[in-house]
Formats: sequence, structure tokens, C-alpha cells
Amino acid sequence: MHTTDCGFDTFAVPSHASRVTWSRTGSAGRLEGRIRETGRKAAAIRKASVLLPKAGTWDTVHVAVDSTGAFHLDSVAPGRRKVIVEARWYWAAFDTVEFRADSGVRADVRLEPTPQGFYGCIPH
Repeated sequence: MHTTDCGFDTFAVPSHASRVTWSRTGSAGRLEGRIRETGRKAAAIRKASVLLPKAGTWDTVHVAVDSTGAFHLDSVAPGRRKVIVEARWYWAAFDTVEFRADSGVRADVRLEPTPQGFYGCIPH
């Protein structure tokens, strides 16, 4: 069970938890991908955010998502970086990715909708 900070409600674990599938590309220093909903129709999620926190600081790089759910960011420095994908009314996806100097990274993101009636409570 997922519980929330609301104190009065609990929600079942999502049947298809939000997830990201990673692959390498030939474009060095590039992060790209597409955000879709889980399920058979896999509708694009247009109002999502891709966040890359900068290690050791409070700064976070925010990547814009277009009307097809696609996003890209050039000039990502090599190294391990946390990547967070979130959208209102969906469970967030978190991952740590190794960025290399010789290749880019492509993400296929699938976000699971939150249960109906789930308003602003933080799952943990």
C-alpha cells in the first residue's frame, strides 16, 4: 500500500508503476525522450516536467515538454545524474542515469495516473 501524509486515506500500489526505459543515442551530451501514459493507448502527457537536480546545490535544470510529450536538453555534463519526471495527476518517475562524453541518452517514460480523488497528498 502507498500511504499519504493526509492521515485519512490510503491508495493501492499502482498496477503499472511509473517507469522509464533508457537507451543510448549518438548525440553526445543530449537527453531526449517522450512522456506517455501507461496503458494500451499510451496518450502523450503534455504538461509534464523533467528535472535534473545539480549535485551539491539547490539548483535544478527544468526541461520543457512539447505538445507531443517530447523533450530534449543538450550539453548535459558527463557523470551520474538524478532524473525526475513528474506531471500533475500522475505518479512521478525517478532514476539515476550515467551520462557519457561519447553518447546521449533517450528516455521512454510511462507515467501511471494517480487514483481518482487523490488531491495533493504526498505518497511515500
